[in-house]
Amino acid sequence: MAGRVERTSRFGAIGQALGNRDFAIYTAGNVPSVIGVWIQRVAVGWLTWELTKSPGWLGLMSFADLFPMVVLSPLAGVLADRIDRVRIAKTIPMICAAQALTLTVLTMAGFITVEIMFLLVLVNGAGQSFFQPVRQALVQNLVPRNDMPAAIAVNSIAWNTARFVGPAIAGMILVWGNAALAFAVNAASYMCYIAALRVIDISSESPGERSPHGLLGELVEGYRYAFRHPVIGPCFVILATVALFGRPVVELLPGFAAAVYGRGPDGLAWLTASMGIGAMASAFWLGQRGRLAGLAGLAVMSLLGAGVLVIAVTTTTHFPFAVVCMAGVGVVQVVTGMTIQTIVQTIAAPAMRGRILATYTMIWMGGASLGAVVIGWLWEWFGLHAPFLASAAILVLVWLWAMRIRHGVARVIEEPD
Repeated sequence: MAGRVERTSRFGAIGQALGNRDFAIYTAGNVPSVIGVWIQRVAVGWLTWELTKSPGWLGLMSFADLFPMVVLSPLAGVLADRIDRVRIAKTIPMICAAQALTLTVLTMAGFITVEIMFLLVLVNGAGQSFFQPVRQALVQNLVPRNDMPAAIAVNSIAWNTARFVGPAIAGMILVWGNAALAFAVNAASYMCYIAALRVIDISSESPGERSPHGLLGELVEGYRYAFRHPVIGPCFVILATVALFGRPVVELLPGFAAAVYGRGPDGLAWLTASMGIGAMASAFWLGQRGRLAGLAGLAVMSLLGAGVLVIAVTTTTHFPFAVVCMAGVGVVQVVTGMTIQTIVQTIAAPAMRGRILATYTMIWMGGASLGAVVIGWLWEWFGLHAPFLASAAILVLVWLWAMRIRHGVARVIEEPD
């Protein structure tokens, strides 16, 4: 690992993490890339709605984008523990850039259909399935352990800044240009990430001992480790509940913007950008904390927050109130994802880290896609309110369970090394 630059305490734990030269360069290359991801996601959602006017298709498009992580992330986690992570991190963004470029050309030529877009988004989802566990696992190679919570926070701030900036840019592109331009911007953004990887010096980490039962044995070993762990197992239950029953509100936003609030791409941009502001603020606050103490309680309370906000967003037709509520949704999404990622990434055994992060990604992304496709079709069959009220009830029930175990989990997390 490259040496650190001289740092000040002006930005607390976040400044300390960014004082690591290679991590700072990596972050500078990562930010444009994740902004591009959000630009494309908003454009895909809006173009899907324009082509179909169907919340079911919105759910299916989210499924294509995120569900491949359920199938492929476990394999990606094993590979991240077995082989050179840098090679994977350099290869996958090139595939994703090619996918975005194909979307650009087909949309510009007028040949795009919702079925073709579904297949191309599926390709991108498959690429991201391999990319995300590796990108998360690289943090350990760029900062010392003491800087890990803050470095994870910086990654989350970058992602959630993109959730604000990306949709705002996407809204302007869709108003003044078209979806093809949004796809082209995403394709170009990957070049920044690839360039950063060529500059930094990433320290290697000895691979863990391989299972005598091969790839399948390593997958089973990873799941057994995760769900038998006294902390990681309960954390993944909380994560799965919010992903399945809280995140569909986010994935189905284009339908809310048009069908519920009567807005166009500008309304979608307002809702998504508001969510990004809430997410960015909470990520910055969590990053400044820079410690594990109290994270278990925050993760548990995110369940209750998600339940309340699902009800608020889906029962109002007042657009300004919905914008405010989406800021709260952003806070809850970040608190859930970031606290649990920080906990499991910090306490997982090094030889298991790739598989644990792959399982995290599988649950967080795959659960959101599965929840979106199910709730999207239930919306079409039973109307808006029934599926979301049921989701809120489940979130509250799991919160009641989590309240009973939170102190035991917190004790394990906060034990000194």
